[in-house]
Amino acid sequence: MKNFIILITALGLSGCAAGQTTDCAYRDLIGKDVYSADLQKLRDEGKDVRLLYPDSFIGFQKNPNRINVTRDENDQIVAVSCG
Repeated sequence: MKNFIILITALGLSGCAAGQTTDCAYRDLIGKDVYSADLQKLRDEGKDVRLLYPDSFIGFQKNPNRINVTRDENDQIVAVSCG
């Protein structure tokens, strides 16, 4: 039982160390133009939408209400993560 708790804790901390979770429900935004994607709808739902470029510093502060939208130089959404 002790080993199980240590494993679960280690897995949880490894997700935090990455700064983002990988189970984001908004991955359908990938491939859309950042200006045509309905990001305001997400904000209206109470989500904190953060627009990023691939080389943007994200930090390690987790926010379960935040959606990180990464765009390329052509403003196409290339990644979405929650947290």
